[in-house]
Amino acid sequence: MTLRPNQFLLLSLLTESPGHPYALHQAIKQRQLDRWAVIAFSSVYQILRAMEAKGMVTSTPMANAAGPQRRLYALTDLGRSTVAEHQRTVLGRAPAWRMEFELALIFQERMDPDEALDLLRQRRQQVHDGLEQLAESTKDIAQWPKHTRLVTDHSRLHWEAELTFLDHAIEILTQD
Repeated sequence: MTLRPNQFLLLSLLTESPGHPYALHQAIKQRQLDRWAVIAFSSVYQILRAMEAKGMVTSTPMANAAGPQRRLYALTDLGRSTVAEHQRTVLGRAPAWRMEFELALIFQERMDPDEALDLLRQRRQQVHDGLEQLAESTKDIAQWPKHTRLVTDHSRLHWEAELTFLDHAIEILTQD
């Protein structure tokens, strides 16, 4: 079974230990995993219930929980094997290129040239700002676990390549 990024994220967290939705959402924020997978708190519940319906997780009521009844979610054998297989698949294949940006570039000549340049400059600024935020949030990266450094390096290198391309595209489009 192919997992969507948020499904993969939640099930992967559950490989570490069972958890309730609030604790899982807090772990995502504390570990800054929301940098790679944006997930709303309400979505955590929905995803876990859907995964439970597919037999990938089980839930049990938590004893002595204050307020509304909390449920503790745990992976089943099916969930554990699905996560492992999905991880193997993702790590072992080249990414599928999403051609939406490339298609927009192909057809940008149908736009007002100044508007197209403004949009590319806007995208460039967003990428630049994202790189600065990444640099700021990773000042102590040398102390991070190796796998976390690798993920951060992967993101940084992609953003740097995007920035280089946008500079190139803007230069070409501003030539007469």
